Amino acid sequence: MTFYNTPGASPTYRSGLEITANAVSSLTTTITDAIIINSEGAGTTIITDAVDASDSDIVNAINIGANVILGTTGTIDFTNFDVSSNGNVWQTGGINALGDQGSMVPNTGFEIYTTTSGVADGWAKGTSGTAAVAITTSSPAQGTNSQTLQANSGANWSWIYSLCFPITGGQTYNMYDRIKSNTTTTTGHYLRLATYTTLANCTALSSATNYDSVSNAGVSTSYAFAGGAITPASTQLWAQVIIFNFVPNVTSTFTVDSVRVTPSALTTGVDVAEQFPANPDNIPDPGDIVTLGQPSSIGIAYVTKTTNSYDQKVLGVVSTNPGLTLDDGQDYTKVPIALAGRVLVKVSTENGPIEVGDPLTSSSTPGVAMKATKSGPIVGKALEGFNPSDPSSPSETSQSSFGKIMVFVSVGWYVAPLETSDPQPLTSFDAIDAQKLTAGAVAADKLVIGGNETDLNRSNQIATDSARLLNTEITNDLVATISAHARTIWTNSAGQIIAWVNDLGEAFFKTIDSLVINVRKLIVKDEVVVAKEAKISGTASFSPGDTEVKIDSDKVNADSLIYVTSTTKTGGLVLYIKEKVPGQSFTVALEKPPEASQLGVSEEATPSAPRPIELNWLIINQE
Repeated sequence: MTFYNTPGASPTYRSGLEITANAVSSLTTTITDAIIINSEGAGTTIITDAVDASDSDIVNAINIGANVILGTTGTIDFTNFDVSSNGNVWQTGGINALGDQGSMVPNTGFEIYTTTSGVADGWAKGTSGTAAVAITTSSPAQGTNSQTLQANSGANWSWIYSLCFPITGGQTYNMYDRIKSNTTTTTGHYLRLATYTTLANCTALSSATNYDSVSNAGVSTSYAFAGGAITPASTQLWAQVIIFNFVPNVTSTFTVDSVRVTPSALTTGVDVAEQFPANPDNIPDPGDIVTLGQPSSIGIAYVTKTTNSYDQKVLGVVSTNPGLTLDDGQDYTKVPIALAGRVLVKVSTENGPIEVGDPLTSSSTPGVAMKATKSGPIVGKALEGFNPSDPSSPSETSQSSFGKIMVFVSVGWYVAPLETSDPQPLTSFDAIDAQKLTAGAVAADKLVIGGNETDLNRSNQIATDSARLLNTEITNDLVATISAHARTIWTNSAGQIIAWVNDLGEAFFKTIDSLVINVRKLIVKDEVVVAKEAKISGTASFSPGDTEVKIDSDKVNADSLIYVTSTTKTGGLVLYIKEKVPGQSFTVALEKPPEASQLGVSEEATPSAPRPIELNWLIINQE
């Protein structure tokens, strides 16, 4: 229905349209867009009470539901309307309607006020004695409304507290409020972040851990910002803001007109994480690679450390210090799993040194990543290299090295460069140009490696700058030319370095097993390890009353240098080598020092051990 006004007349219309849904028993009447109101024409149209929902029998006259209403001022007066609990109402005009420039606290400017409780929507209050809390429009610092907290000198107090909101434990936050007083005070102002381990505790105001950025401070008569940085413990996951006017030195009314809680940019992490359930008896550590385990108490699977290389169920990495953590608010053991961003990750050289940009997957070490060299699941790409081992030290290269590097988390699937698995030989190629050629056998007339060309039909010598030789039968000399600062490297089937020779003649071999090695100068960079079965070193002991101890070793000869060192007190007695039996043993005995009487040592002719004496021994033979 459309209402028109004619020239020279300004009619008033009332109850232009009434719609009644009268459903017959057992039938359903459906009305969609029952009323559509439009304003048309070049003249001025005034619509008053276009929808009248004042009848007391009406429930939910306008149900916003999950829709969003955008407006500036007075678009809809919600005082007598029931906005469903999952509806969202946004005020685009003014400041701090439902936040304060990124603040984590709802309605920090106290602009939404639809109750008669004296406190803004999204906040609750508490008072003691005659103290009072109220909303005022008399002196806002911004917008329309501000919140007041009144308390009497030395007698009572008032406070307001916000809704619960999630935080990241261990994260530093900046927390400030903008406040003034009707009279200057020297005490009374508290700005507190009450933190909790669960949403249930926060809702029940139970078991709070408090952090004050303002503690019993004074307030002036002009608006000023007050606050500072706070760092909740890592176990704290939910919080609410509490503002007090607590027993001030003079009776006063504080006016607050903004509260700001934001993560500190200087201490926040640079990844986004989500809390996942973890087995309380086996909680992964920060930096661990995790996979999906058994179902947890909340239904979805636990996360647990990976134990296999190229784990097909790998989920991600446990974050160390997430910049943002998503949490469902449920109470269970949980760890933050990085969804995206940069995180520290435990790595090893199990699959070789890691370079910047290398894809990383799970290794055989629980919770530790390695470089991916074949197609499979990965957790991200290395932002740092990792190769701490010293190749000149066999003890370092005999096993993988471990550490942590920064990784860009991006769980996905890595596709390695294509390699043929066809056992049949490749034929009919005029030339093969490749950075790496892996084959059981290569039949060719000429081989060019590192710019050096060799005619294989005329010579059994191969000249090369760098070569990796597999299953190669050599009957004559093998000649390799090594460029400056380069090495010829031998690796095993697992890609581990087992030997190398560089252009200076320096060499490394993972293990050397030889009857005789002639060395002009021996420099040990790490440690000397002697096998126990070699019988050139060991331990022995004197029991109380023993005068000597015999030590069996077939390495003893007449020229052996035998060193004996006590590891316990000897009661002033001296250890010495009494006898050598070549090829069999040597005997260690006790002797009184010349100053024995001064040291209180027994005067017996052949001294015996007054107590157990432990000793170490070492044989060095001369040639």
